[in-house]
Amino acid sequence: MAASAPATQQQGSLLQQQAIAQARLAFSKFPKGDAVFQACVQQQESLVEVVKKVLQETKIHKKKKSSLLLDKFQKYTLWLQNIGEVVDIAVQTQAGIACPIWAPVKFILKVSHDHSQAVERVFNLIETISVCLPRFEIYERLQTDDALQAALLNVFTDIVEYSACAFRFLKRSTLARLSRSVGLSYDQELKDIVARLERHSRAVDHTAVATELLKASQYRTLDALNHGREMKLKCEKWLSPANIKEIHERQVRARSSRTCTWISNDERYKRWEDLGSMAISDRFLCISGINGCGKSVLSSFIVERLERQQCSILHFSFSSTGTSQRTAADMTRTLVWQLLHKSVDEKSVGIVHDLMSLGQLVASDLWDALGNILGLSLAPVFCILDGIDECDDFDGIVIERVFRILHTHSKLHLILLGRPPAIQNLSLISTFTVSTIEITATIVSQDIEAYIEDEMARSQLLNGPELRSEISHILHEKSDGMFLWVRLTIDDLRKAATKSELVERLHKLPRGLEDVYRSILSHLTQNSDNFELQLAQNILGFTTVCCHPLTYDQLRYVHALDLRSKYCSSTPRSLDEFLIVQPIQRIINLCGGLIFEANGVVRLIHSSVKDFLARPADQWSNRADSELSGFHVDEKAFHGSFSHSCLDYMNTTWDTELLREPGGLQTVHLRYPFLKYAALHGVYHLNRVGLLSSSLLGKVETLLKATKGDFWVMYSVSLLLDNASLEMLGLMLDEYMSLDVWIGCHIELNLMTAFYKRVGHEVVTRTRNLGPSNYLSAQWQRVFEFARDFMDTDVHIHIEDDHAIQTNETEFQATSLLEPSLPHLSSSHLSTSHIVCLVNSCLVKPSSRRIEITLGLSSLLKHTRKLTDPLERLLQLLLAKASDLPLIVVQSIALFYQRFSKFETAIQFFNAALSKIDGQNTAIEFRLHDDIGYCYQQLRVYEKALHHYELALTGMESLFGKHHVRAFESLAAKCECLYLLSRYEDSLECSLSLVVRSRAIYGDNHEETLMARCWEGASLCALQRYDEALACSQTLSEMKNHVLNMAMLHWKGQSLHALGRYEEALRYFQEALAAYTAHSGEGAYNTLLSLHWTGRSLYSLGRYNDALADLQKLLNTNRVNVRRNDEDTLDSMFLVGKSLFQLGRYEEALATFQELLAAEKEVYGEWDKTTLHSLLMAGICHYGLYQDKEALTNFQEFRAKGEGIHKPEHEDVRISNFYTGLCLYNLRNYSEALTYFQEAFSAEKAIVEANHAMLLDSENWILNCLYYLHRYDDALILAEKNDNLTTSMAGKCLFKLRRYEEALLWFQNFQKVQKERYGEEDENTVSALHWVGSCLYELHRYEEALPWFQKMLYAQRTCLGNEHDETISAAYEVGQCFYSLHRYEEGLEYIGVHSVRPGACNLFLMAKCHLALSQYSKALECLWRICIDTDKHAQDELFLMAACYKGLSQYEKASMYHELAKNIAELDVLD
Repeated sequence: MAASAPATQQQGSLLQQQAIAQARLAFSKFPKGDAVFQACVQQQESLVEVVKKVLQETKIHKKKKSSLLLDKFQKYTLWLQNIGEVVDIAVQTQAGIACPIWAPVKFILKVSHDHSQAVERVFNLIETISVCLPRFEIYERLQTDDALQAALLNVFTDIVEYSACAFRFLKRSTLARLSRSVGLSYDQELKDIVARLERHSRAVDHTAVATELLKASQYRTLDALNHGREMKLKCEKWLSPANIKEIHERQVRARSSRTCTWISNDERYKRWEDLGSMAISDRFLCISGINGCGKSVLSSFIVERLERQQCSILHFSFSSTGTSQRTAADMTRTLVWQLLHKSVDEKSVGIVHDLMSLGQLVASDLWDALGNILGLSLAPVFCILDGIDECDDFDGIVIERVFRILHTHSKLHLILLGRPPAIQNLSLISTFTVSTIEITATIVSQDIEAYIEDEMARSQLLNGPELRSEISHILHEKSDGMFLWVRLTIDDLRKAATKSELVERLHKLPRGLEDVYRSILSHLTQNSDNFELQLAQNILGFTTVCCHPLTYDQLRYVHALDLRSKYCSSTPRSLDEFLIVQPIQRIINLCGGLIFEANGVVRLIHSSVKDFLARPADQWSNRADSELSGFHVDEKAFHGSFSHSCLDYMNTTWDTELLREPGGLQTVHLRYPFLKYAALHGVYHLNRVGLLSSSLLGKVETLLKATKGDFWVMYSVSLLLDNASLEMLGLMLDEYMSLDVWIGCHIELNLMTAFYKRVGHEVVTRTRNLGPSNYLSAQWQRVFEFARDFMDTDVHIHIEDDHAIQTNETEFQATSLLEPSLPHLSSSHLSTSHIVCLVNSCLVKPSSRRIEITLGLSSLLKHTRKLTDPLERLLQLLLAKASDLPLIVVQSIALFYQRFSKFETAIQFFNAALSKIDGQNTAIEFRLHDDIGYCYQQLRVYEKALHHYELALTGMESLFGKHHVRAFESLAAKCECLYLLSRYEDSLECSLSLVVRSRAIYGDNHEETLMARCWEGASLCALQRYDEALACSQTLSEMKNHVLNMAMLHWKGQSLHALGRYEEALRYFQEALAAYTAHSGEGAYNTLLSLHWTGRSLYSLGRYNDALADLQKLLNTNRVNVRRNDEDTLDSMFLVGKSLFQLGRYEEALATFQELLAAEKEVYGEWDKTTLHSLLMAGICHYGLYQDKEALTNFQEFRAKGEGIHKPEHEDVRISNFYTGLCLYNLRNYSEALTYFQEAFSAEKAIVEANHAMLLDSENWILNCLYYLHRYDDALILAEKNDNLTTSMAGKCLFKLRRYEEALLWFQNFQKVQKERYGEEDENTVSALHWVGSCLYELHRYEEALPWFQKMLYAQRTCLGNEHDETISAAYEVGQCFYSLHRYEEGLEYIGVHSVRPGACNLFLMAKCHLALSQYSKALECLWRICIDTDKHAQDELFLMAACYKGLSQYEKASMYHELAKNIAELDVLD
C-alpha cells in the first residue's frame, strides 16, 4: 500500500497535464481577437441574461416559443452560477486560461444567425450537463483536489469544443445549414462531443464522490486516532499508573555496562525467553536474592535486553517507599496502562473504558481487564515484576490470580523478583514446579568486580595505582554479593581526605547492610553538631513514617511545625523561622545518603533502611546501636509528631471564602503546601499515636470548637468532590469515626458531629447563595446526608436555618437523584422496584452524578424500616450488580440485610465489599471483617467468626495500635468467640489483655472494664480455677448496670454447670431467670435461655421430672413465640427427650427424638453434629425398647454420616460403638460385636482413669464376646488382668481350658463373694454352685461335687420350678454324680423324681443306669425314646443299644447296632 501511493500520485499528475493541454488546444480554436468573444469573456452578465437578450431579437411569431425557452433557462440560473464558479477556478488555476466556462456559449449565442436554434442547442447541452453534475457543493469543497480539477478541465474542454463546432455551423448561411450533407456532418460531430461531455461530466461526479469518501475515511481515521489518543489520556488519568519508565531509566543509568550479562547464559532464563516454549513451568521464572544484591537493576537489564529484541514488555517494580508501587492494585493499574499504551487495537481502549464506566477501581475488575487485554495480543508478552517482597498484599489471592493468567494466556512469560521468603511462599502455593534462580555472591562475583572498577574509576583517590588493587580486593571480599553495600561503602571511602585516612577507612569497612547503616549513622553522629543531628533524625523519621511520600516542601513544613511545637510552645513565632532553607542535596548529604529525591518527592534509598531504622527499641539496646539510638524511629512517637504538626497547621486561620471561588482549591494548594497532607492524613496519624496525650486532645478540641474547623471540613469535602471519589469519602469518614470513638473517651466533643454540623452549615450557605437546585449545593446536600448516616445515629442535630436541609429521618426525597417523573420515595416503606431503580441509576449515570445517587441510595438503605416487597426479590439483582456498585453502596446493602437478620445474605455483600479493597490495609477493610465476624457469630459459626475477628484485630492494631478503641472492640469480640468455642485458656489470655486495655482506655469502673472482668471470670471458672474466679466475681458483685449483672449471673451459672457444680449453677440460673422475667418478660430470649439452663441444671442433678416440667414449658413457649426450628427450641426438645429416656419412658423419648431429628435435618442438615447426636439417641431408645435391628440401623447411619465429621475418640462415636456392640451381641453376632466393644474401650481409655465403671463395663462385654467366640486364652488374660470378682468369666475360661483346679478355686471364691454380697438366691450365686460342682466332677471328686449340684437343683426348683430347662439340667448333673459314684438306683430315683419331662441327656443317663443294673429292656426303652424325640441315632446311643441287645442275648441285633455305631464313628473321623 505504501509503495503504490507515489505511483498513483504520478499517474494523477500525468492525467492532469493531459487535461490542461487539451483545454488549451480547444480554447485556441476560438478567435481570441474577436471583439464579441472578448466582450463575452470580459462582461459580467450571466448566460441567462444573454439568452434573454438573444430571444428578444427573435421575430414576433416566435415569441411564445422564446418565452418557454427562457423559462427553462431560468430554472438553471443558480446551477449555472455555482458550477461555473467551480469550473472557472480549475481552468484559471490549472490551465491558466482566463475564460469563464460559459463565455464560449454566450459567444455562439451572440454570433449565431439562427438564435432560436442556438438557444435550443445550448439548453440541451446544459440540461445534459446538469443531470450529470448535481453535487456542486461537493465540487466546490473539493476544488483543490488534483483529480477533480483534471476532470473539470475535461468538461471545460468539451464545452469549448462544442461551442467551437456550433460556432462554425451556426455562422453559415441558412441555405448551407439546410444542406443535408452539412447538417448530417454537424449533427454527428456535436453528438460525439455531447457524448464525450456527458462521460466527462459523470467522471467529475464520480471523482468528487470518490474523493469525498476518501476524505471522509481519512477524516474518520484521523478522528479515530485523535479519539484514541484522547481516550488513552483519560484512561491514563483514571488508572493513575506508576511511572515505571522513569524508574527503569534511572536503573539503566545506574547499571555498569559489564554487569548482569550472566543471566543470558543461564539455562533456566534461556527456557523462559524461548518463544517456542509453551509449558507454564518454562514461562514462569523466579529470581531471588538478599537486600542490595541488584535484583532491581537486573530486572531493568532484562527489560532492556528484550526491548532490543523488539518484544512486547510489561514491567513493574514494587516499592514500600513509592507512592503508587505498594499494592497489587498499583501493579494491575500500571500493567493495564502499559498494555493499553502499546496496543493499537480499539478493543483494548474499550475494555478500559467499560471499566471506567463502573465508577471505581475494583481489584477483580482490574485483573479481568488485564487478562482480557492480554488475550487480544497475538505476539508473546514478557512481564517482569520486581520487588514482590515489598508489596503490601502479595498474598495467596494475588498469587492465584497471577497463576490463573499464566494458565489462560499461553504466550505470557513472567518473571518475579524478590527476597527469598517471598519466592519460597510462591513455591509452596504453586501447583507446578517453580524454576528459581538464586542470586548468590558467586553468581554476581564478576559483576561486583566490574561494578567496583567502574565506581573506583570515578574517583582519582580510589583509582590510584598504589591502592587500587587492595581496595578492589577488600571490597569484593566483603561485599557478599551486595551492590548496595558496595555503593554505600565507596561513597564512604570517597570522603577520605588523604591516602592515610583512606587506608584507615578501608580496614574498618563494615560487613553487611546493617553494619553499613550503623557506620553511616555513626559517622553522622561523630561529624555533625546537635542541630544537624536533630535535623537528620527528623528527616529520616518523617520519611519513614509518612502515610504518603512527602514532597520536599511538605517535608520542610512538617519539620518546621514539629520544631515550633516542641520548642516554642509558650512564645508564638512565625513558621518561616523554622523552615529549612538548604537545598535538597544538602539535606541528602546530611542524612548520609540514606534518602534521595526524584520529581520533588523524597524517599528512602531502599526498603531495608526503613526496616533498620524502625526496629523495635529492644534491638537498639546492644552495644553497637546504643550510641545511635537517637536515630531509632519510634513509629508512635513520629505519628505523634505528625499529628501535632497537622493539627497546628490546620489550627491556622484560613480564608473559607477562598474555597468557594472558581479555582479556589488549586489556589489553596499553591499557597499552603502542607495543607493537603494535613487535611487528608492528619487523622491517619492521630489514630496511630496510641494513647492520646492531653496536648493532642487540646489541639483536637481547639480545632473542633474554633471556626478553623469550618475550613478543614470545607477543604476535605472539596477535595472529595474535586476527585469524584466515593472511596476517599468512605476512607476519610472511617478514619474520622475511628478517631471519634477514641477521643470520645477523653473529651465531650464529637468529631463526626462537628463534621456533620459544618457540612450542614455549608449546605445552608450554598443553598441560600446558589439555590437548592444548584449542582454543587445538591452534592453538598448528599455529603451531609451521608455523614449523618455514617454517624449511625438518629439524633437530630440543630443547625441554624436547617429548613434548607433535608433532615427528616423517615422521609427522603429521592426524585432529585433519578428522573423527575419518579414518585416520592419514603425510607419507612421502600419498595423493591424503588431500590432497583436507584441501583440502575447508580450504574449508568456519569461519575459526578453517580456520587450524588450513591450517597442518596446509601441513605435510603440506612433508614429503611420496612419493605413493601419481599427481601428475597432484591437478592439476585443486588448480588449481580455488587461488583459494579461503589463500595459504600455495597456496604449499605450488607448492613441493610443485617438489620433484617438476614445474616447469610449480609455476609455475601460484606464479602463483595471486601473484595473491592481486600489487601489495601485500610480501616474500612478491617471494619468489614468485624461485620462479617458478627454475622457468623449470630449464625453460631464461631470458627469463621473468630477468623474474621482476628483479621480485624490484627489490622486495627497495625493501623491504630493496641490501645485504640477499634482494636479493643475487635479484641472483645475475639474473646467472646474463643469462650464460645470452649478455648478457655485462649479466652482467659484474651480477657486479661482486654482488662488491661480497658483500664487504660476507659478506667477501672467503666462498663467495658467490668465486661472484660466478666469474661475473665467466665474463663477462670471454665478452667476450674475457682478461687480466682470467685475473687473476680467479688469485684462484680455490686455492678450498677442491671443488664450486666444479669449477664454475669448467667455466664457464671453456665461456667459452674460446665464444671459440674450443678447446685450452684442452678441457683444462679434461677436468679437470672427471675431477673430476666422481671426485666424483659416471660417470652424474652434471655428469659427463655435462663429457663433452658435451669432445666439443663435440673437434668444434670438427676431431677428428671423437674427438668422435664421446665423444659416442656420452655418448649411450648418457644413454639409459640419463637421460630419453630429455632436452635434453642431444638436444644430444649433434645433435653426433653433425654429426660424421658432417663425416666424409662422410651417410647415417648423415641417419638421426641424422631421429631427432633426431622427438624434438625431441616435446620442444620443431615451431616451436622447436632443432627447426628439426635440420630444416636433415637437408636439408644430403640435399644431400650429391645428393637435391636432398628437400633442397629440408626447406629450404622450415624457412623456412615459421622465418619468425616467426628474423630474416632469423640464421645458420640464411643457411645455409638458401644451400643452397636450390644445390639450385635443380642443378635449373637459376637465377632462384629467384639470389634465395636474394643473400639469403645479404646476411646474410653483416653478419657477416663483405670477401673472406671465405664471401662469395666466394656471389658465385661469384651470378655463375653471372646468367651462365646471360644477364644478362652484371650478372655482369661483379660479377666486375670483386671482381677474382677464381679464376673465368673475367668473361672469359665479356666474350666474350658480344662484347668479345673484353678477354676475350682476361682469359683469357690467367687461363690463366697457373691453369697456375701447378694445372698444365696442370687443368680450369680446359684451359677457359682453349678461351676464348683462341675469342677469337682471333672476332677473325679464326685462325692464332693454331689452336694453342690444338689444345692443348685434345690435353688433352681425354688426359683424357676420343676419344668424349667435349667431345673431339668440341674437334675441331670445330680444324676450324673450318682452314676459316677455307681449309685445307680439313687440316680434313677433322683432323675425320675426331679425330671417331670426328662430331656435327651436325662434319658441317656437313665439308660446307662438301667444297663448298669442289667435292666436291658428299660434301658432300650429310654434309648428308643431318645431316637423318637430327636429323629436320629447318635454313636453312643447305638453302642449302648448293642450292649443292651447283647445282654438280652439278641446277638444279631447287637452285632448290627455295633457295626452301625462303628460306621458312624468312621464317618466322623473322615469328616
